[in-house]
Amino acid sequence: MIHCKTRKRDLVDTFFKLGLSASYDKVLEISNSMANDACRRYIQEGIVCPTHSLQNVLISSAVDNIVLNPSSISSKDSFHGTAVLRFCEPDIPLVEGELSIHMFSFPVALKGEVKWLKYVADNSSGKAEVRTNISWSAYHASSLPDGNKLSAMSASSTSASRAS
Repeated sequence: MIHCKTRKRDLVDTFFKLGLSASYDKVLEISNSMANDACRRYIQEGIVCPTHSLQNVLISSAVDNIVLNPSSISSKDSFHGTAVLRFCEPDIPLVEGELSIHMFSFPVALKGEVKWLKYVADNSSGKAEVRTNISWSAYHASSLPDGNKLSAMSASSTSASRAS
């Protein structure tokens, strides 16, 4: 644990000399062994999944890109990254066998996506207002009934409320 928190050889060795820890070399040996075991498991199973995942539990993921200040002239003021979320759903039973998809729900969903694409085309000409909800998530969130919306919060409103 000390090595995980500090990465300091001297500190681990000091604790080892006091009889409170394994030696630094032993800690590295154990760490490398665990990493190699995880790699063997990934190769054997053909999928990369955390080693502490529960068995027979539905695991779903969401992946999205993150872009902050894409209009920056230099890369110093912008950020591009990827967010990966993993959800374990122990209360949802696993379904065995083949899943069936009901196609009747697709036309309604597709109509909503076409509506958003038209909205993007209409507002991406450069004449759009600053507060136009052009991203997919903002557009769809703005169409929710008010009872389903979370209130917006910014750093300035948080610091202002702390000051009072």
